[in-house]
Amino acid sequence: MRPACNSSHYPPDERPGVGGFVSSGAQRLLCLAGASWSFDRASSNLKESVGL
Repeated sequence: MRPACNSSHYPPDERPGVGGFVSSGAQRLLCLAGASWSFDRASSNLKESVGL
């Protein structure tokens, strides 16, 4: 969930080192894939379809 200020910065992401990894559009795609498929299948589908 994005902060109310529309900042792309989410402080809890800094602890595990998530900040700045991918664009917000790619992040939405990664979240959808991760919630829809197993890790192996999501990884394979994302690599084939968009190179992630």
